[in-house]
Amino acid sequence: MAALLQLNTGTLQNSQLSALQKIDSSIVAILTASPHVAVYIFKQGAKQWERKNIEGPLYLVRRSTLPQFSFVILNRKGNQHMVELIDVNFEFSQQDPYIIFRNTKAQDPMPHGMWFKSDQDRQKVWQQVQQIKTTLERRANNGAGGGSGGGNIGSNNGGKSRNSGNGGRGNGNTPQLSQQVQQMNMNDPNLTPNQVELSKTQLQKMLLAMMKSEKFVDMLHTQYITALRKRRATQQRQ
Repeated sequence: MAALLQLNTGTLQNSQLSALQKIDSSIVAILTASPHVAVYIFKQGAKQWERKNIEGPLYLVRRSTLPQFSFVILNRKGNQHMVELIDVNFEFSQQDPYIIFRNTKAQDPMPHGMWFKSDQDRQKVWQQVQQIKTTLERRANNGAGGGSGGGNIGSNNGGKSRNSGNGGRGNGNTPQLSQQVQQMNMNDPNLTPNQVELSKTQLQKMLLAMMKSEKFVDMLHTQYITALRKRRATQQRQ
């Protein structure tokens, strides 16, 4: 029974992920979700929240490109879904029964509120939002991006490694790979890269992103040439 429940849960998650990827093909993982939220807006000069025509399941997700995080609300009241890319310009606060957010860099940065029927769901989403904000602020302070600029997961300078001393050749890019694997598992940031289990889709997207880096391809080519020449030398000695 437990195995059947686990199989059904995994199938449901894959189905949800596939539905989200039709809206944003860069989505690689669902961090957390709530089965139902309703969106409100607090317009300038208004004295109360005004309900928008958007409500449905909420998903906090991780993306393969920057901004690395976003949330999606699949609208059950219309065809217009709500997609918000989360970067360091986002402000979040919690006010029962809402999670309030505002993009300070938007043309019209009005506060929006996500209403949660379940306090437990709201707390679960709020904890994940706090983890995301902490990650983005740490990257911003370290000059590592993660906001609204370009690039891929775990990379700097548009996906090119900033390792020094070997020009990105040999083992110099190994830390970059470890960082990418580590960031694929935001649900438990304490895991080491060797403990993270990637799905087939996550691994595929990570490898495709890495292949866009000239330095990474250069590293692979160097290792290939080195291995080929060693094999030729061994054959000649025989």
